[in-house]
Amino acid sequence: MFSWRRKYHELCAEQKKLIYVLMAILLASIGALIGLALIPGKFTLHKEMTLPRNPGMLYFHVNTIDQLNKFMPWVDQADTTLHLNKDGKYYKFRRFALKDGTVVRIRKTSENPIYDVGYELCVNNDYDVDMKWAFSMADSSSTKIRISLLTKIPFLNRWRYFRIRREVSERLDSVINRFQLFMSDLQKMYRLRMVKDTIPALQKYLVIHGIVYRMDYAKQLDRDLPDVLIYALQNNLLKRGTKPIVVFPSRKKDSLEYYVGVQIKDTAVSIPDKYQTYYIPRARYKQFEMRGDYMYSSLAYREAIKRLDASGEQFLSDRPYYLEMVEGHTRYPKDPSKWKMYIYLPVADQNSKDE
Repeated sequence: MFSWRRKYHELCAEQKKLIYVLMAILLASIGALIGLALIPGKFTLHKEMTLPRNPGMLYFHVNTIDQLNKFMPWVDQADTTLHLNKDGKYYKFRRFALKDGTVVRIRKTSENPIYDVGYELCVNNDYDVDMKWAFSMADSSSTKIRISLLTKIPFLNRWRYFRIRREVSERLDSVINRFQLFMSDLQKMYRLRMVKDTIPALQKYLVIHGIVYRMDYAKQLDRDLPDVLIYALQNNLLKRGTKPIVVFPSRKKDSLEYYVGVQIKDTAVSIPDKYQTYYIPRARYKQFEMRGDYMYSSLAYREAIKRLDASGEQFLSDRPYYLEMVEGHTRYPKDPSKWKMYIYLPVADQNSKDE
C-alpha cells in the first residue's frame, strides 16, 4: 500500500532540504499576499488654502490641462511634444514623458457650473489619482480652495503604500506652494494708472439688472452683456461710439448686485420688462486706466483703492462704482495685453474733505 510517510523517509537529505525550501517559499508567498490584502488600496489627502482673489479668476487657472500643468511638479520637465491617446468615446488622455523617465497621463473628468473641476492622473502606471478642485467664498474678497486627492494603488503595488503616500503628499504641498506663488504675482498680468478726476455727464443707458451669487457673476455677465447689446442694435437704440459698462451699486459677502449695459440715444422708447434705463449717479470719481485681461479687474479695483488711500483721497465704499470696457477685447481677443478698461471709483468732494 502506498504511504507518503514511507516515501518521505526514503528521500535523501538533499531532496528533503528542497522540500523545506519550497514550503518556506510557499508560506512566505501566502503571507505576502495576506499582507498586501491588509494594506489599503487607496487613500485620500485634503488641503485647503484661502486667497484674496475672486473664484472666477482662480478657477480660470486650473480649468484646462495647459493651465493646470503650471503648478504640477511632475510635469516640469515635460516634452514639448504632447501625445494624445483616446480613452473611450469622449475623453482623451494627455501624455507627458519626463526626463527622469516618469510618464504622467492626465485627463479632465468633470466640470461643474459652481467652479468645481476634476482630473484623473496616472503616474507611471504605478497608481492613479483623482484630483478635485473646489472653490467657495470665504468672504466678500477671498476664496477658499479645497484640493482633494484620491489615490488608488493596484494590488501588486500596495507594498509601496507608504512611499506612494509620502510622494503624493509632497507633490500636493508643491502644487499648493506653486499655485500661491503664481497668484501672489498676478499684478504683473495687468497695468494700472490713475488718469484724472471726472464727473460723468448725464447719459442714458440700456441695462439688465441682476443680483447673483458672487461665484456666478462672470458667467452671468457673459450672457447679459451680449443680450442687451444685440437688443440695442436690433432696435436702432445704440449710441455711436458707446462702450459697455458694468455698475456695482452694492457689494455683499455672498451676492453681487450689478447693472450691465450700453449707452443709448436719449429718445422715448418702450422697452421690454427684461431691460431698463439707467443713469450713472452724478458724483466725483477717480478714473483709473487698466491694461490687461478683464478677468483681473477685481485685482485692479482693490489696487486702485489702495492708491486712493495712499494719496489721501476718501473712497466712498457705500456708493456705486463702475467699469467701462474701452477697447481691445473684441479687436484683439487673443491678446489681452491690448485690452483697456476704465475703473471709476467714487471719492469725497473736495469741500467735504476740507470740512
